[in-house]
Formats: sequence, C-alpha cells, structure tokens
Amino acid sequence: MDRGMTGKPHEASSLETEQAESSPAPQEGKSITGRGVFVVQIVSGGVAVRSSMLVEGDRLVEMPAIFPDIHYAMAQIDELKNLVARHFAEAAQLGVQMIAAQAKIQAQSAATKEEPLQANTPTVVENA
Repeated sequence: MDRGMTGKPHEASSLETEQAESSPAPQEGKSITGRGVFVVQIVSGGVAVRSSMLVEGDRLVEMPAIFPDIHYAMAQIDELKNLVARHFAEAAQLGVQMIAAQAKIQAQSAATKEEPLQANTPTVVENA
C-alpha cells in the first residue's frame, strides 16, 4: 500500500510503509516526536486522505494536520494536491488494466467456445 508523505515541498513524497502500524492518538498531555504525514490511499469510492504522525519505529499515529504558518500550510496543501492527483492517475491506470484484462478473458472465453465446435466437425476420408 502506498502511503503519501509530505514534508519539505520539493522532496520525494511517497513512502512505502507496509510494516507501519497504525496507532491510536496519544493521550492528552503526552508529547510525541515525529513527522507529520498525509496517508493517501486508493479506495473503492475514490482517494482517501488522512493526516498522521510518523513516529519512531515507522509507527503511524492518527493526528490532525497542524500548520505553524501560512507558507508551510500552502506548501503542504500543494504537496497534498500532487499526491491526490498521482493517486487518481494510478487508479485510472489500474482501471484501464482491469478493463483490458477482462476484455482478454472474454476474448479467450469466446475463442474456447468456438474451438470445440470445429473439433467435432467430421473429417471425410476417401478410400482409393
């Protein structure tokens, strides 16, 4: 599963976190250290976006996105736009591949239905 990650605006912004665990938010008053990330996923209804904190051990902690100033906020929003656009493009590509695979299966199915008819056609052999 691809998890989009934002940080510095011009850095690569995807992170494979197959082994990352999602953890509940920390209790009030408890301090944690990590990096704010957007978790972007393709889901059946479109593209889902959650904000989280990536903490030590590649654990994800659900958290609201907090922006300290307008410039950082706009940079993160721009990066989020790019992440969402890439995921929609990936979803479209997956859809095209699925349609092509289904068409190939249907074509093969139609071809196998025709073959037995041809195989059962009697062959005439003349004796000389």
